[in-house]
Amino acid sequence: MSAPAFLPKWLAARLKLHPALWIGPAGSVTTLHFDSTHNLFVQISGAKKVILIPPGQSGFLYYPCRDFGLNLHFSPVDAEHPDPKRHPRFARATPLEVTVRRGEMLFIPATWWHYLRALEPSISLNFWWNTPATLLGPPRHLFYECRERLRRLAWRRRGP
Repeated sequence: MSAPAFLPKWLAARLKLHPALWIGPAGSVTTLHFDSTHNLFVQISGAKKVILIPPGQSGFLYYPCRDFGLNLHFSPVDAEHPDPKRHPRFARATPLEVTVRRGEMLFIPATWWHYLRALEPSISLNFWWNTPATLLGPPRHLFYECRERLRRLAWRRRGP
């Protein structure tokens, strides 16, 4: 399906989101992160443990984190085994935990933090989409990413 021809190209490109297929062994982990789009997570085979944390608790997850380069939407906290000495604020977070099994779907709203671990060999599928709110935000993480890019440019201009 393509975007209507009357839309500007930059907007049409942001509306075109392809699904993603994930195939992995038991124990595979997706680090704690959030997406700027809505996400319909479908478990085709196997089962996955999912930990969800509301966006209002981002400060407890050490966001933004520069440990992942420009991927500021990832958290350094291990959601299953947090280290209270390295990340003491995480103790104030209120994670929700669910197991998604074969044939089940989970809606993950835009900017909700999520961590996944395969409990058995699994196949999953993600469908992402935007709404006017996710498109026109601008989401806070885009502000942080722009700020980081500007800092890096300024650092490069200053030289070693």
